[in-house]
Amino acid sequence: MAERIGFRGHIEIIAPASREIDRGTNKIMNAGLAAIVDALQASANLSGFKYIGYGTVGNTTTGAEAGLSAELSGGGYTRCLATQGEGPSPLDYKLSAMDWINATGSTKVIREVAIFNQTSGGTPLARSCTTDNGWTEKSIDNGQNLTINSWTVSLSAV
Repeated sequence: MAERIGFRGHIEIIAPASREIDRGTNKIMNAGLAAIVDALQASANLSGFKYIGYGTVGNTTTGAEAGLSAELSGGGYTRCLATQGEGPSPLDYKLSAMDWINATGSTKVIREVAIFNQTSGGTPLARSCTTDNGWTEKSIDNGQNLTINSWTVSLSAV
């Protein structure tokens, strides 16, 4: 009998004005799972999954997406570089200290976020959105920041 491994994730998003914390879950993407399998077969490195992308469409996540439904672009937008570490358990991969400052020149309504392995393009590991997880969309004015307090992806035997 083959043993399987499971992934699940939890995200905490802090709104800019109220500093209210929303908590949600995420879906691990098929492309991210394939990248993990590829790394187990070669000398590939998984430490690149540390960039957070932000998007404006909250479509239900299937796992088959190749990225965000509508990632922000232009006007000074860049993906956020997260601090990587281990969570409370040695089976937890934790990203933290992710402050994105809206420098696009206009208000953006954030409805989806994802972990990627590159500053643009790349492979998505996980995605969280308002439709899947119950966190509320965030309206971010130009010059305001959106904080993802922590994003933890946990491994477990299933």
